[in-house]
Formats: sequence, structure tokens, C-alpha cells
Amino acid sequence: MESLRSELLGLLPNWGAKLDGGGADDGSLIASGRIDSVGLFELLLWIEEKTGAPIDPAAVDWRREWDTVTGILHYIEQHRNGTGSHGSNG
Repeated sequence: MESLRSELLGLLPNWGAKLDGGGADDGSLIASGRIDSVGLFELLLWIEEKTGAPIDPAAVDWRREWDTVTGILHYIEQHRNGTGSHGSNG
């Protein structure tokens, strides 16, 4: 999971996210406005790649599940293991 974290932290600035260093894992990305809609789209595509499944954007609570690096990694871990419920029955 550490390599996935490193990859995500490396990609976020490419997607326009403004990270402020130290508290990057738990710092707000969406609610704080540190990532814009284009960056969110890139993030969605990356998460789809990592989980190996398409994601219905309407089925994700973006601010709750994807607002932090920690939350994003948790989401990927849940959905890689097949324990997530987004996208099918909601």
C-alpha cells in the first residue's frame, strides 16, 4: 500500500492538486478546493485503474470517501478486495 500512496502523492500535483507537505495524507483535497473538477476526473480514472472496475460517479460520496489521501487509499483497498458496494446496488 505504501507504493500506491507514493504513486498517488506523486500524481496529485500533476492533476492540479495543491499539497502543503506534512499532513498530505489527511489534508482535505475536495472540500478545501485543493483539487478541481479536472483533477477529480483524473483521480476517478486512476482509481478505476487501481480497482480494476468502472466507478459510477453518482454512487461515490466524493467528499466523504475521496477527500483525503487516506480515504482514497482506503476506498481502493476496499474495492480491490471486492468488499465495496458502489456501482451496483448502491
